[in-house]
Amino acid sequence: MTGVPYLGIGALRGSVVRKFQNGALFVDDTRQEDGRWIVPGAVPVFTSRGGRLLDVGSDGHSMVAFLVPLPRYPWQAQRQWSAWLPTARPGEPALPDQFTYRFKVIRKSEPLRTERVGPFEVDTIVNYFYDVAGASRSAASATFSVRYKGQPIPEIEKADTVAVVGGSKPALFVTVAEPSSGTPCVMLVDDGGAVRVQRVKGCGTPVTERPLTSDKARFAATTTFERLPGWIDRVSFARPGLFQLDAAIVDTRDLTATSFLFPSDSRPDMGVPPLDLSPDERSFVWLVQGPDEDPRLGVTNWRTSASYVLPIDRARMRYNTASSLDPSWVQHHFLWTRGPDGADVLAERPTFVPLPYRGDLTLGKPGESQAYTLRRGGEPLGAALVDLMVRDLGGELLPDEPYGYKKRVRLNGRVVNVAVIGSPTYIYVSMDAPEGDPQVMSAIGAKLDAALATGNYDALFAPQEKK
Repeated sequence: MTGVPYLGIGALRGSVVRKFQNGALFVDDTRQEDGRWIVPGAVPVFTSRGGRLLDVGSDGHSMVAFLVPLPRYPWQAQRQWSAWLPTARPGEPALPDQFTYRFKVIRKSEPLRTERVGPFEVDTIVNYFYDVAGASRSAASATFSVRYKGQPIPEIEKADTVAVVGGSKPALFVTVAEPSSGTPCVMLVDDGGAVRVQRVKGCGTPVTERPLTSDKARFAATTTFERLPGWIDRVSFARPGLFQLDAAIVDTRDLTATSFLFPSDSRPDMGVPPLDLSPDERSFVWLVQGPDEDPRLGVTNWRTSASYVLPIDRARMRYNTASSLDPSWVQHHFLWTRGPDGADVLAERPTFVPLPYRGDLTLGKPGESQAYTLRRGGEPLGAALVDLMVRDLGGELLPDEPYGYKKRVRLNGRVVNVAVIGSPTYIYVSMDAPEGDPQVMSAIGAKLDAALATGNYDALFAPQEKK
């Protein structure tokens, strides 16, 4: 199979599918038996009306479909595996080699899938499926049951999430559905033939695990990964290292957990991952939550809970928005040095070469609005960008709309708006729905960034206001 495989079920009225729902096709559980590939999956029995059509395919294209002989109200006979279907009629030769299927019905309260992680067994109990935009398969509303060597683990009767922890020992990170201790986050470790229950104090739910790293590539991979709800997470903790979970740090290399405190007068912006890790791995950098016009970095030594705040010089560091921040940005403008107590301390570099100005892209689906935003720019910069689109990018300047506050340029067959808005002012380049095209806007953004990188427009950026 190529692309995104799917398994779905349709309710038939005659030969017409009146309603269709996706289920889950577990391609990663594929196995071979007697020369045949077997791919398990599950779909919801959502109606007792009409026939049932089972559809299997990939990338939206059906590969095979079956009419399932499922009674309106399944009973005990359907709770056992059927024969492999379809079959030849009595007395007729066997059917040629083809797709076949078998089925059984389970209750929602029963395990839909059981997976093994070393000595651990994890049952997934699904209530219903639902779609998530951009996901490779359906998400699920589910709970988990975890056993160690076939036996239940005390006080871990039901879990809301389960993640596999990569490392030298089999281990799971789970969030307990009804924790008796008040601590929902737990690591389960296969330790010398017994299970060790390591509670993670300072971790709340829903869990957002954030790797602490000074590596730009790992940081970028973290910001693009989204966990698919309802299934075991095999990605988040796959690579051993340090992870921040609210007010806790988990080191998956030695499977330990440490709680810490953020300063009471400065809180992190939870929409931005930790931005850098000190060489001694004691301190990490985070963006302070606060006004966009007063950006600051926080630094916390998670071993001692000592924290301090550093200002971001928006003009000298050419800071646009939080999306431009990553470990390389921090390392370009700041420097780690060894402090008097032996721990690394972050400070602004005495000198650095200013980075080129860059805009931020906000892209939607085709037909939706698209935007490119450039902070600290007024009317002169807006006029210069309009002139650049017309002179260098082959755009056509269009008449202003009555009472319009934006300039309009036709570029690549699309109308592009350039507006100077806000206080302090910034440049907003946009394509309105239904003409919005993310590829065209990405190309425009790349060309504008390339022009800004020449330095020819630096003098047009507004200076930072005095506080």
